[in-house]
Amino acid sequence: GDRLAIGLPMGTVRIVDVNTSETLQEIQYSPDGSVFTPVKPLTFDGTGQHLLGYSSSHVVTWDAESGEEISAWKEAGALDDLEVTPDGNRVAVTVVSTSMKIMDASTGSELCSMPGDFSRLAMHPSGDRLAVWSFSDGLVVASTEDCRVLATWPTETKFAPELAWASDGEHVILGSFEGALYLLSSTSGEKVGTWNGQGKASFVYAATGSSRVLSTAMGDGSKAIVWSAE
Repeated sequence: GDRLAIGLPMGTVRIVDVNTSETLQEIQYSPDGSVFTPVKPLTFDGTGQHLLGYSSSHVVTWDAESGEEISAWKEAGALDDLEVTPDGNRVAVTVVSTSMKIMDASTGSELCSMPGDFSRLAMHPSGDRLAVWSFSDGLVVASTEDCRVLATWPTETKFAPELAWASDGEHVILGSFEGALYLLSSTSGEKVGTWNGQGKASFVYAATGSSRVLSTAMGDGSKAIVWSAE
């Protein structure tokens, strides 16, 4: 919880100490050796030793201390989101309008896949399941072992630009195009709460082990809101 990874234009990845704002590491990534491509959302694995991100259709793993590239593998199709299991062994990706896949983090080999028009992902704190947004089915919960669908629930929002598991692992928090955050039971899919925050698309993030939830939005007048989930 003491480091922040930021993807910048021209293939730059910066790791910053959140307490001092000091830059701890700066990584320059270029998949073809000449054209620098913006690196999209980044995530540390549960060990804090590895940093994962994707650029165009490449998934990349770096050593979080040295910045050394550990692996890079190309995935057919444009990637929309990426999540990693807490142990750092498996990576979940959504391929735009095509599928959700679970990959071996070190080799990039496919372990399982599920077809569908999926978008955003959220990894359960245990790593044994994930939540994924489907444009046709709403919220889908699937196993990270075999991509088996565990539950499917329709939602009030027509699009969830981001979603996250609450720290208790018993609830899923959805952002929405309308701006509200929705709190759903992870066992029944029932809506148990609505937090009205911003009148524009909301992106929601929840830290494992924390009772605080961070919501952000895009555009003029948008806010970053920290909620108490207790």
